[in-house]
Amino acid sequence: MICGGCRLLLNTDCSLHCHTCDINYHYECLNINKEQFVTLSKEFRSSWTCPACVNVTRRIKTNLSTPVRHNQVPSTEQSMDLSCEIVNKSEAHIPSDSDSIEKFNELLNTINLWRNDMNSNIMSIRDEIKNDMNSNFMSIREEIKNTLSDIQSEIKSLREEQATLRQNVSNINIELSSLQNSIQFQSDEHGTLKHRVDEIARVAGEQTTSATAGLQYRIDSLEQQARQTNVEICNVPERRNENLIGIIEAIGTAIRFPISKADIVSIHRVPHAHSTNDRPKNIIAKFSTRIQRDNIIAAYRKAKSLREKDDSPVLVIRGEDDLKKLRITKKK
Repeated sequence: MICGGCRLLLNTDCSLHCHTCDINYHYECLNINKEQFVTLSKEFRSSWTCPACVNVTRRIKTNLSTPVRHNQVPSTEQSMDLSCEIVNKSEAHIPSDSDSIEKFNELLNTINLWRNDMNSNIMSIRDEIKNDMNSNFMSIREEIKNTLSDIQSEIKSLREEQATLRQNVSNINIELSSLQNSIQFQSDEHGTLKHRVDEIARVAGEQTTSATAGLQYRIDSLEQQARQTNVEICNVPERRNENLIGIIEAIGTAIRFPISKADIVSIHRVPHAHSTNDRPKNIIAKFSTRIQRDNIIAAYRKAKSLREKDDSPVLVIRGEDDLKKLRITKKK
């Protein structure tokens, strides 16, 4: 916002607004000091009229460029109209045309002097800037030239390294191709060897299975032959520190077939297959000859004193090889 008197920017808080022409003025341009401005009421400010609107005819006859600050506004202590009507019009100073021209000429001279000084300063500043720019340009050009030279050297070095890398990559590609061929050959050889090994393993497995079956049969046959002189005795009560040879001799007496200690090769009890079986452990007795074992079994079968009323055996004597015949037959 521009003041209507001095044509300078103003603040609305320190100005008066004319409600007729809608123009604002500095209170200093109206010859009003700060103390007087502060004492003005809101009603007065809202209805205030500028001097130009109060005396339009007088303002048209005078020079329009005359500032309004030459118009005096009376103090608040006097009874006056603060609409800026002049109390004593004879004391109001109205500048003449000659004074305005003289002041205008002085202003022009001052402006010319300022212009010359400004031109001189601008020329000197321009020369300084030009010299600085030239010197800076030369230094920058030298730096750019040196930098370009370094860049060219680096580019040359990089090109040489690139050529070396290309050669190395070419050699690596050749070696890689050779390795791929070798790996393919090894893979083919591995497949062939694996097939051969699998075939050998299959044949060996079949032969091993057959040989194992034959050996197992032979072992069973040998065990069967070894058990042909054994006798298994069941239902004999167990006692601590028992005499098994004496028990065999007593059994021989009971079946009316005397058995001497010289006829017995070995004798022992064998544990049950299931730990929950509470029956006495069986006695295995090995005799010197198979004929003697068969005679003992035949004598047991003839003896009736070893059976209870329901014809269930109190003592069981049987050949140990009878239990194994069924197993051997199944394996065949």
